[in-house]
Amino acid sequence: MRQVDPNWNNVFKKHFSEGIDSERSPAWKYIVDQLIEGKRIPSYFKPHLLHAKLKLIKQIKKGLGNPAGTPIKIIDIHLNGQTGNHLLIYSQSKTVVYLVAIGTHSELF
Repeated sequence: MRQVDPNWNNVFKKHFSEGIDSERSPAWKYIVDQLIEGKRIPSYFKPHLLHAKLKLIKQIKKGLGNPAGTPIKIIDIHLNGQTGNHLLIYSQSKTVVYLVAIGTHSELF
């Protein structure tokens, strides 16, 4: 199980879209619990790999504490499931989950 930074939730508080309430959303709590516990995200949330620019990959490596040469996987999931438009983009190592961005598809892409 990964350790939780007590201030982590404040990072995205201003970025939550109207459709996702971080305090009341069972999907958000479920996803965070899965990530912290190192469990697989179910296919219902459509997890899939994204390709990123080198600058973002370097930022993620720094956040994860990864040495040079370690492959980075950036994952996009749909917080509202199959038909939802609210996305969470993250990367993870064995000890750290790095939340990259949260928002609607049009806000992020």
